[in-house]
Order: sequence, then C-alpha cells, then structure tokens
Amino acid sequence: MHRVAQDEIGLNPEWLGRAKLLGAWDHFYPDSAFDADISTHYVNLPHAVHLSADEAQTLKLPIGNGSQHLQWRWMPITEAQNDEQVHAYVRAVLGLLLDP
Repeated sequence: MHRVAQDEIGLNPEWLGRAKLLGAWDHFYPDSAFDADISTHYVNLPHAVHLSADEAQTLKLPIGNGSQHLQWRWMPITEAQNDEQVHAYVRAVLGLLLDP
C-alpha cells in the first residue's frame, strides 16, 4: 500500500494511518502483463483516505508511468460514477466514498 500511495498517486505514506478499507473485490481479466492469452485474477482491497483541501493540493499524479496511468484526472465522484472512461471496477467502488 505504501508503494502505491507514493509511486502511483503521490500520497504521503504517513496519511495511510487514516485509511479505511472499503471491502474486497475479485477482478478478472482475459489477459495479463505476461501474455495476451493468459488470464489474470486480482483480489482488490480498495482503501479510502480522506484529505483536507491543503493535503489534496500536495498530490502529484504520475505522468507517463506506464500505459495504464497516462490519463489521470480529478473529477467529482458523482461524475466519475457515470463516466464510461472510468474503469467499471473503479465505478463499482465509488458509491462507498459518498457514505458518511
């Protein structure tokens, strides 16, 4: 979790103490990083860390860090829930972020 926090979203790892587990989901893909014909199964454990506006300003999303991270952008959760460009597995979790 520390590596993802730092390398993929620029989150200060000290803030991970505030992380809240949102659940566990199975993710299945027909291909993998190893071969287009080898399927992949991931168990995803998404966490939420609520940030102040000042903390959020410190995040520096990666640019060009592999093909899966080329199109980072911030958007309201309610907009992301209906945006077909947001991966379906991500959209499935977003509603949990709106709960108090």
